[in-house]
Amino acid sequence: RSDAAYSSAPARLINVINTDNELYVAAVNAPSFSTGPGLPTFTWTAASGPSVRYELKIDRIDIAQTDLIRLSTLTATTFTVSTPMAVGSYRLWISAISGSGVIGDWSTPLNFTVAPVVTSEVLSEFAALAVIDRIFENDLFFAVASVKTPASVKTPASASQTAAIHDEPPQTSNACEAADTHQTDSVPTDLFFDFDTV
Repeated sequence: RSDAAYSSAPARLINVINTDNELYVAAVNAPSFSTGPGLPTFTWTAASGPSVRYELKIDRIDIAQTDLIRLSTLTATTFTVSTPMAVGSYRLWISAISGSGVIGDWSTPLNFTVAPVVTSEVLSEFAALAVIDRIFENDLFFAVASVKTPASVKTPASASQTAAIHDEPPQTSNACEAADTHQTDSVPTDLFFDFDTV
């Protein structure tokens, strides 16, 4: 095929020109991971012709590895990977080969991804961390709400204010005495946090 849609397919030698597309695999289905994590199962449409076998090629495209899996003796229209594949992005092609050696074109490339598996243990750890984080947030909220606000503090009168009250010139010693005798509210010296249990 000279179609531009197939320009990404790997080059190969075709010993017999296939003009009727009997050996062409029309569709490759998205993989199923029902067998297990990292073990995709692929299915595709059957090609016409007697004694047809299939060639399967998988490349890894996120780190550029070619022929990660390459098989040419498949007789069924399904294949399950037997060794778990690493997390990453991949591309798959299928072609049909007749019993007489006629090689069909590669199918349209199928891109697929092997995603990381989230186990129940990982979910439990995330849940525990979320609970701890929530407890911390609640404790911090209650702690801030429990800070005792000191009573208003009355500022001692200055020397000039004291003198004005008694109609006397300001005197440093009298101002100090006035300051000593001026009453102030007690100021708490300890600010404490009250962490309540959530």
